[in-house]
Amino acid sequence: MLEVFSARPDLELHVVGPVQDEPDFAAAYEHELSACPNIHAHGFLDLDSTDFEEIARSCVALVYPSCSETMSGAVLAAMAKGLIPS
Repeated sequence: MLEVFSARPDLELHVVGPVQDEPDFAAAYEHELSACPNIHAHGFLDLDSTDFEEIARSCVALVYPSCSETMSGAVLAAMAKGLIPS
């Protein structure tokens, strides 16, 4: 997703999650996470926080790239905030 959005500056991506806890991932995608003005890395956010509420209101969909989970509780919670899983 980071590579796709870095090539599409007309689209916005909000990355919510503890990316800093995955140093190899953070290093591999340092440019996308810090230098692309359309990619916003927020770190971990409580789904009931004002910050997450503002992000959810500005977005249409949730992208949850996972190869190991069939349905995440975070996806269900984000759906409850009005985001469409894709």
